[in-house]
Amino acid sequence: PPPRGGGGGGGVRRATSAPPDLGTIEGVLAEAVSRGAPLFNQGDAQGCASAYRRAARDCLALSPSNPTQVARLEAGLREAEASVSPNDAAWALRRMIDDVLAAERGERQTRGARAVITDAIAAGVPLFNAGDHAGCYNTYKHCVEALLSRLSQGTDGMKPAVAATIRADLETALREAESATSAGMDARAWQLRRAMDATQEQLDRSAGALQVKLSIFDFEKEAQAWTEVSDRVMGGASSATMTVHEGVASFAGELRVENNGGFASVRSPNLGRALPECMGIVITCQGDGNRYKVQCRTHGSSDGLVYQADFVPDPSRFSTVAIPFQKFNPTFRGSVVPNAVALTGPTIRSFGLITSKLTDVGHKNPEFKAGAFSLRVKKIETY
Repeated sequence: PPPRGGGGGGGVRRATSAPPDLGTIEGVLAEAVSRGAPLFNQGDAQGCASAYRRAARDCLALSPSNPTQVARLEAGLREAEASVSPNDAAWALRRMIDDVLAAERGERQTRGARAVITDAIAAGVPLFNAGDHAGCYNTYKHCVEALLSRLSQGTDGMKPAVAATIRADLETALREAESATSAGMDARAWQLRRAMDATQEQLDRSAGALQVKLSIFDFEKEAQAWTEVSDRVMGGASSATMTVHEGVASFAGELRVENNGGFASVRSPNLGRALPECMGIVITCQGDGNRYKVQCRTHGSSDGLVYQADFVPDPSRFSTVAIPFQKFNPTFRGSVVPNAVALTGPTIRSFGLITSKLTDVGHKNPEFKAGAFSLRVKKIETY
């Protein structure tokens, strides 16, 4: 998913300058936030969503010359229309506004392959969440083809060995996605997205951005008891366990939908120590094709605010999944909480793993399927 912006009531910093052809878009959106955020904070999510929706349409009426900005605006409107509540619609539109404003103000990274991937994800995720899986697939396919075009002309500023690995992996992913005509467009989009995420990870590792700072859980060295919390607390029938065997923790169980159930999770003990300042967490794991969420709690209570982020680990092998803190959504019982403070390493008290019929922002999980699941984890670290 795209980087999360501020909460519904968050203010927007005025840029000191802006190119003439982009300044009007910035002004329209900043003015919308100044009207919409107070409405949201007063409990009028519908009014907030209406203000944001009108601003997005006003921006499109200006015929922006940047096609990526057009894609962001249109995708945000589609995601809002697909939202199940005014609260979710307001949040979908606010994330879109923050993303567009960041690009307008030059706050997004604008160099090399990272920028190509970041822009594609910014446009593709809302398309996917709104049900336009074909549109998302085509967006990601264009991204991969653009990366391969750049690499065909040289290393694009990468180390030669890294460029060669990335090129081979992208060519394989594109070939397999294009030939998987019997698979759904959602599966084909995810195949390319995982290749794009892997490229980002290789670039970050090459640049030293993923240097591990601290091991939080190393199951090859120690085994701690994690507690099950599944939908049986609400009358459901799902189940989960966390067991450790030969240095690998297995989060496994069965998802069932009887009695409106559909989630299974485990929670770690309280850490008992403060984590260092860091960018996010890295999980060394192997999945099964399902979407999972990692959860962070900043308190010792069994209930309350939970920060969570989706990830879909590689089912074919163990790999590292880097999740920056900016990707974590503050939630309460599955719904996004506006105006929550940002998650940081030192504030985390415990972790959790969950698989559910809902995504990290409370939308329908496109990968959800009832039945057995299994996520294998070797390490959870900070970076």
